[in-house]
Amino acid sequence: QREGTQFSLKTSFKKEPVACMIASQQYIWFSQWTHATESNQSLHFPVYVWDYNCTHRDYKSKNLSRNMIQTHLYNQYKQSPVEACVFKKEVSKCVGIVPLVEYETYTFFIKKTPISKLPIGYKIKRIETRTINAWVELYTDLPQLQSYFDVCLMPPLNNTLECIKNETHYIILLVCTLGGKEVIKGLYVFKDMHTVWDQPDTELQNKRTVQCVSSVCFDMSQTLYFFRGFLHSIKELYYQKKGYGVLTMEHNSHNGIILERWNERYPMHMSTPTTYYLYNLVYPKCPIAKKRFFTFTG
Repeated sequence: QREGTQFSLKTSFKKEPVACMIASQQYIWFSQWTHATESNQSLHFPVYVWDYNCTHRDYKSKNLSRNMIQTHLYNQYKQSPVEACVFKKEVSKCVGIVPLVEYETYTFFIKKTPISKLPIGYKIKRIETRTINAWVELYTDLPQLQSYFDVCLMPPLNNTLECIKNETHYIILLVCTLGGKEVIKGLYVFKDMHTVWDQPDTELQNKRTVQCVSSVCFDMSQTLYFFRGFLHSIKELYYQKKGYGVLTMEHNSHNGIILERWNERYPMHMSTPTTYYLYNLVYPKCPIAKKRFFTFTG
């Protein structure tokens, strides 16, 4: 019920709950906004990101989403006056709405294949609890990414730390030792999708899914090493985190550099249209190029 207004449903529900919607506060950076361009600084502010907007299959025809979104926004604004929202949609697009960005998400099956060694002085480093300071430092310097991307969507630092500690996300760095100092050459963000590939027509032994959400190549003259760093990252996840046999890759950020070489070796199983939309906010440059979009949570 909203003040001064009453909503009623003509249908009697026997299941509870019949729908679910969750939102989390994150931050969005715009490097090409007019204000940001004039001041030579990225414009950023908090937004709510909708997730798990789903309805029980028995009630799909009742079109509950609109009422659920309106009620959710009302309660959300009462608790925290953040007006702008972002939501992600897969498979189908929203009719009549210009997306912030659109791209494909590709699915591959991971197989044991020989990979080239990294050059001398290069290695991959997975951010763990004992090396968390490296991520804190990198996150603090996040505005430097504006030279690579037009839009960045990131959770607060503490949230990312929890993701790393709980291993819902894996942050892997490609580093090079120069003059006794480690220099970051690449960044790969992986997410445990908590899903299992259960189609009977495949012979996968490991059926858990891991997703490469986004990536950053900090040195465009070394894209080959950037790709090799990705292969070694997949190898580490494959052997250290048992069960991953399915890889999904979002074609955003610098994932396109990886996909260009990856597709030469590994056949794609399927592709899924993916779009992000702004709600209560208009960005005049929509839709942006997919390679100019970076996100952490996916």
